[in-house]
Amino acid sequence: MATTTTRTRRTKTTTATTPSTEDTTPVEQTAAELRVQIERCTQAMNGLSLRMEDLQEQIDALTTTEEGIEQAQVTRTSRIHTLQEEIGRIGLELEDLTFDTTIKGDAATAGSVQRRVDLQSAVKGDLQTAQKEHTKLLRDETQRLAQLAEDKALLEKQVVELEAQRNTFASKQAAISADLGQAIYREGSEKLGELARAKRGAGLDARHFEEEEARARTQLKQELAPWYSLRQKAIQDLGLDQKSDDQTNRVLKKLIELLNTLEQDGNELPTLLDGKVLSQEMAPLDATSMRNLIGFNSLIGLDRRNWFAQRRTHLQGLLEKHNSGRR
Repeated sequence: MATTTTRTRRTKTTTATTPSTEDTTPVEQTAAELRVQIERCTQAMNGLSLRMEDLQEQIDALTTTEEGIEQAQVTRTSRIHTLQEEIGRIGLELEDLTFDTTIKGDAATAGSVQRRVDLQSAVKGDLQTAQKEHTKLLRDETQRLAQLAEDKALLEKQVVELEAQRNTFASKQAAISADLGQAIYREGSEKLGELARAKRGAGLDARHFEEEEARARTQLKQELAPWYSLRQKAIQDLGLDQKSDDQTNRVLKKLIELLNTLEQDGNELPTLLDGKVLSQEMAPLDATSMRNLIGFNSLIGLDRRNWFAQRRTHLQGLLEKHNSGRR
């Protein structure tokens, strides 16, 4: 008899994962917004500190109560021990007096024995009263101390939780402070850039631009003081340790730019412009030098590069010398 085997094919079902289209690009916050967040963290930390101080005062009050109860117990125990010692001392005296009375039969000695018996009875009565009072109070105080310990543990737990929250806010504040330094650096750079663009676009006159630029540089340098590394970076990138350019700086820099332009484009310039010799119109360079730099017959190759290098070095030296005297 043949055996038939049936095979079942299993199909694996896969679920397609749709990629998230949510924009996760971080949004840069302004310095003002970051300052508000830092202030909120400070207020939250101050509030938590006040609550912790209140809880600590309650803990101190409970501790004082515990110490008072323990001191009262020590005082009562000490009194009981004193009474017990007094009874024992009187008992020894009675034994001595009883022995003397038995031997001598002195009536005075018998009176002393009676007085000590009465004193011993009175002290025993005080001892019993003190022990009863101590036992009663000890029962209540034990319950009270247990409750105080439980309350203290609860308050201390709350203090730990509040301190953890305060540390969290402190960590957030530190992170926001780092972002604030970056925001101040970024906004200061943008402001200086806007001033430069406004000057190029003739939106500001020269004097107004210099005042605004000097004010912006000073403010940026002061605001970046808590962030030393950012301040050094701003000084290096934006030249915050230098004054704004004056007339001499601008003239020398423009001469350097002119030399760069002449080196690159001088060979393509015509000799004449509107019927006039171009080299004579391009002051303050003298005509002889200009004739050697402009036109089809100008210097070429190594001689041309050497001439421009010498002039640039000379002007750069003048510029550095001028700047060193202005610092």
